[in-house]
Amino acid sequence: MERLIVHGGYIVNLLQIEIFVKVVDMGNFTRAGEILAMTQSGISHNISSLESELGITLLNRGRNGISLTDSGERIIKHMRNILTEAESIKQETASILGIQNGKINIGSFSSFSSKLLPTIISRFRGEFKGIEIKMAAMIK
Repeated sequence: MERLIVHGGYIVNLLQIEIFVKVVDMGNFTRAGEILAMTQSGISHNISSLESELGITLLNRGRNGISLTDSGERIIKHMRNILTEAESIKQETASILGIQNGKINIGSFSSFSSKLLPTIISRFRGEFKGIEIKMAAMIK
């Protein structure tokens, strides 16, 4: 497990940070769990562990989902930066090793996605095997 030592000797790991950011982005634990292929219980446990290690509450939990606490608001941008830097390290390492690596997120209208993108993506994957492609359909 990848670990990161933060102020005061607290140990958090990149997975906990990724889970925290995904929960915030999705607005609840269940949707974050679906995307990360984890149970809601696993998501909740990781968030609680992160909060415990840091000694602060990051999320308000309620019937209508979650919201960031004041502490969470202050921390989220740093968590996003950590994930960005971790991805940069992975990509730079892959580059040094001569491996093409990375992620592309594509947002598209369903009509375009179903007609043109499959061929384009198939060709792209054939040439750039280390590039992860994520699709998001846009509603018109």
